[in-house]
Amino acid sequence: MSDSGMEFQAFETFGGTVGVFLGDHGMDGVILHLKEGWVFHAMGSKGWDMLHQEAYRNFRVDFLKPEDLAARGISLPDLEQYRGRPAMRWEENFPASMPADKVAPAVLRHLSGGPHPVFLVLLEDRYETGLGDGKYLYAEAAFWERQAAERFMAHRKVHEKDPAKRQWYEYSIKEVVLRRTGAEVSAELRLEPYQHFSVEDVVRLLGLL
Repeated sequence: MSDSGMEFQAFETFGGTVGVFLGDHGMDGVILHLKEGWVFHAMGSKGWDMLHQEAYRNFRVDFLKPEDLAARGISLPDLEQYRGRPAMRWEENFPASMPADKVAPAVLRHLSGGPHPVFLVLLEDRYETGLGDGKYLYAEAAFWERQAAERFMAHRKVHEKDPAKRQWYEYSIKEVVLRRTGAEVSAELRLEPYQHFSVEDVVRLLGLL
């Protein structure tokens, strides 16, 4: 489809939300038709990523024609206003710093000697990757030592009581660097596509140990 020279593809999610991918496969972002009007999500944002995976990775939306929008009483805005809007870098979706006074004292003690590596155990639900809304990697646990992370991961793989989790859950280790600078704690998250975690997640998981 095109409107005022801008390529677009309208769609409806299984939940009934109508949206429009802007540009080729949404490379100019996506807009959603909500109660408050049309809401824009830049390419690379979490909202864009979720919808893009639903549509183009797992085929869980219905693509619409212009007449389908008209039948729903939906009018498109001027799409040219969205042309050329900057994309988001994936790491911009996840805060990499937080106030030190929000961090557990035990974590701060580890950082008193300088930057320290942290080993995250990431969880992927392969059922969701293959048959659900997309691929997502979330932090399940965090450790100061790689060996501890490896033991946790091995224990989960062997002793998980739920057969579905044994079959579909996949674990991996991700190293990040945590440091304190004055009144702030920050992390070199080194995020890759599909990885979802922030410095708050790292600190929270360390504080639970």
